[in-house]
Amino acid sequence: MDKVMVETSRIRTHCFVSGPTDGVPVLLVHGNITTGRFWQDLADGFPDGYRLVAPDLRSFGRTERKPVDATRGLRDWSDDLHALVEALGWTGTGRLHLAGWSNGGGVVQQYAIDHADQLASIALVAPLAPYGFGGSKDIQGTPCWEDWAGTGGGTANPDFVRRMAAGDDSEDEPASSPRVVMRTFFWSPAYKAPDEDELMAEVLLTAVGDTGYPGDATASPNWPGVASPG
Repeated sequence: MDKVMVETSRIRTHCFVSGPTDGVPVLLVHGNITTGRFWQDLADGFPDGYRLVAPDLRSFGRTERKPVDATRGLRDWSDDLHALVEALGWTGTGRLHLAGWSNGGGVVQQYAIDHADQLASIALVAPLAPYGFGGSKDIQGTPCWEDWAGTGGGTANPDFVRRMAAGDDSEDEPASSPRVVMRTFFWSPAYKAPDEDELMAEVLLTAVGDTGYPGDATASPNWPGVASPG
């Protein structure tokens, strides 16, 4: 996949792209602490005639650094995608195929809620809800607790966050090493990707902090003891 930077009305978005520019449009949306680069294997095996665009979401990869407002659920990311689709000239066609993995699956669902008329299909890979990480209990996004306990950056392993911020690509601490976490949660700890070092470098491009990953939090009397401060 080639790399391009796309100027949109909301944010300068870095994208991995492949296929003919006039091909059937496909937007591939990555998951948490990753980038569009993680779609490379899928892109390599894709049939001809499709234009694949795999953007780096806000706070990840090489996309312009802007904060994420988690009080909007996943809408910052969904709105960014819509601005990208507009910049690519893909609105109004009804031909757009949209795929999302993990966090990206939630973003894709929010996009479908807001812009269903633009889409030919959506595909979800291990998605979360469009209302964010945890804290809600039904298809309407009703919070489990009024203070949205179960959301916010306080649910992340502090040592993992510290290692991410430090750019630690070692594997010396299985519980918090970003490399070991990548192997364990993205595929299998028994498997080593042939391009693991390159993928690890992509993970470590994540913007770490209160307005990026994992976000800020406040204490809560409700389980699990932390909630979104918004």
